[in-house]
Amino acid sequence: MRFILPLACFPDVRFLSVLHQASDACHLEVNDHYDRQTLRNRYQLVGSQGIIKLSIPCTTLPEKRYSTTTINYRSTWQRTHWRTITACYSRAPYFIYYIDAIEPLFKNSYPSIFEFNSEALRILCEVWNMKVPIHTVEWQHYPTKPCNDLRSWIDPATLQQTSFIEYYQVFSDKNGFVGGCSALDILFNCGPEAPQLFEKTFNQLF
Repeated sequence: MRFILPLACFPDVRFLSVLHQASDACHLEVNDHYDRQTLRNRYQLVGSQGIIKLSIPCTTLPEKRYSTTTINYRSTWQRTHWRTITACYSRAPYFIYYIDAIEPLFKNSYPSIFEFNSEALRILCEVWNMKVPIHTVEWQHYPTKPCNDLRSWIDPATLQQTSFIEYYQVFSDKNGFVGGCSALDILFNCGPEAPQLFEKTFNQLF
């Protein structure tokens, strides 16, 4: 069965489980319109006080295409995000092993959110030895071929509708387990053990 996934910013475990278990059958939707307040430019971390929601400021052109939506670098969001990430995960077991791979995303400039997300996904796939999915060719509101259409997962509301499998988190003693966090939470807390989580999550979802 084919899967269509949206290209999210540091995708959560649902996305990663599909990429890990069915990468050869995955397509990334890159021809859709850019809607605000979605996981295209938003992601969640866990700090000592609980969930931290971060967003990358973007500017859309009149046609509101995802592929042409630019990142706004007038603010110091890169510095803010980087400091938040290091504050949340400097004590995580795999932080020291992967932070160098992630750092360029917050030091370099990427013209569009599409390019930023693509590079972030490439890094994650390399770390976990996953194949980067091919892109869709054109927008189809209703895909013509049978598939699992998971594009609705780009809506943050779907995180509240999912039961997540627990894994170790740095501040679990204070917050309990917090589900629906981004790939960064999984990367720094689980490291090379994450594929086991992906497999369990995929089996739970499908």
